[in-house]
Amino acid sequence: MKFSVIFMGTPYFASEVLDHLIKREDLDVKAVVTQPDRVVGRKRKIVYSEVKELALSHQLSLFQPEKIKDIKEELEALQADAIITCAYGQFLPTSILDLTPHGVINVHASLLPKYRGGAPMQHAIYNGEKTTGITLMKSALKMDAGDIYSKIEVKINPNDTLKIVEQNLIEAAIEILKRDLIDILNHKILPIPQDHDLATFAPVITRENELIDFNREASDVVNHIRSLIDNPYAYGYLNGR
Repeated sequence: MKFSVIFMGTPYFASEVLDHLIKREDLDVKAVVTQPDRVVGRKRKIVYSEVKELALSHQLSLFQPEKIKDIKEELEALQADAIITCAYGQFLPTSILDLTPHGVINVHASLLPKYRGGAPMQHAIYNGEKTTGITLMKSALKMDAGDIYSKIEVKINPNDTLKIVEQNLIEAAIEILKRDLIDILNHKILPIPQDHDLATFAPVITRENELIDFNREASDVVNHIRSLIDNPYAYGYLNGR
């Protein structure tokens, strides 16, 4: 049986997950939803998300709503079996969570309930974690608090930067989707509630988070730099500069 899905995502990580889903013979990607184009820089250049670039290259139906609820009817008309999300960047209301028979399956870059939020990779490295991973979960109204289908663990080596960890997690995401997605859609893998008492959080990185505090232990400073060395960047002051 071939399942039809709607994909929602925005950055590079999500585009690699989408690329995997497109290539699968047991899935039909009916449409892609990503964040609206953004204007950046002094020249006010319009920048497409990596997910949009990939969707356009495959001539997939594409939606870029400011608010996801605004396209409920268009998505409902697709009659998809499930929605798959990965780093989309918007909260999904009940009207979207309940839109398809299989609900919303989210690909999250941590071992939930640890590091709920928009920057789980950065916070895991910053805190000196030796492992992280990918969680497949059933999305709920509360951020990254839905029931868990399955997990896969990924090692963080002492010198790994954000870019390395991200690539390892992309490979793990593809591996777990190959292993478990169809069993999830066939109800052979059922979701299990998270232990909310163990939840930790990984909010989106701000400019203030990038500033290095050189009064911390040397290992903490190294972890700070590793966590932000690729994008965004950690920075500090030397003699006031």
